[in-house]
Order: sequence, then C-alpha cells, then structure tokens
Amino acid sequence: MQIPPASPARPSRCHAVIPSAGSGSRLPGDAPKQYRRLLGESVVQHTVRAFLQTSRIASVSVVVQEGDVWAADALQPDPRLHLVPRGGATRAHSVLGGLEALLDAGAAHDDWALVHDAARCCITPELIDRLIDACLPDDVGGLLALPLPDTLKAADSAGRVACTEPREGR
Repeated sequence: MQIPPASPARPSRCHAVIPSAGSGSRLPGDAPKQYRRLLGESVVQHTVRAFLQTSRIASVSVVVQEGDVWAADALQPDPRLHLVPRGGATRAHSVLGGLEALLDAGAAHDDWALVHDAARCCITPELIDRLIDACLPDDVGGLLALPLPDTLKAADSAGRVACTEPREGR
C-alpha cells in the first residue's frame, strides 16, 4: 500500500528511527539488552523486522554508538536498513543523531519519523500501521500506547511496595 502524495495531513514517506545506543546498564550481562537473544534472534532484530514488514516504512535507521561491536552481527541485512553510528550520551541525543542522518540521506522535511526503542521488541506491523493511520489527520503526531491490564505497584525509597496504582483508565 502506498501513501498518497504529501499533503498537510499525509507524509510523503515514513521512516523508522530505532535508538540502539544504550549500554543496558540496568540489565547486566555480556552485551546490552538490545543485542541479547530472544527466540533465536537479537531483540533489536525482532524490533527492526516489524518495521521492515510494514510496507509504508521507507527506511529503518538503527542508531548505534560509534564503534559498536554487536550491531552488524545482530541484524540481518536489508536494503532499507541502515546502521547510523551517531548514538549520543542520552536517548534524545541518539534520536537527534538519527533524524540528522535521515536529512543527510535525503529525507524531506515533510517526511515522518517513527521513533521506537530497540529493546521494545513486541511491536508489530499491525500496530505500526494503526499508529500511522491514527496520526494522519493530526498536525503533531502521536504516541503508540496500549491499555495496561496488569497490576501496577509503586515502590518507596527502600524498594518496598508503597501503593497499588489504579488500573482504571490505563
């Protein structure tokens, strides 16, 4: 399926920017969490595949730290997939590096960028398409979120349960 020519409500192209420059310090191990194996493939490969299987995505830029030693082995080659060694000190800096790389590669100013974290591998092509469809009439964009069916606990400074957050409306 093709997106019609650009209009105020329709981007000319959609690109995915996947920040993958984190060190994974909250999940200790031999490699950052985005490069860990899950069902035989790296977590980031699961994430990238969902975007590559979405026909409206023109390109996928995986933003990594310069000198990243895991990314090339963790990802299967694809003509729309680009490793971007512009990872920054924060996620925001990495996203900015990815957006700048898109512009450097010829992305138009009215193209859309869908930003999705490398370690969030439960994304599906259907969810990506739903987000694009939901954002078409919006001037600003949107955020992909799903209802939270689980019980959510808040912790105090000692790491103990302080309260149970209400589920209603989440």
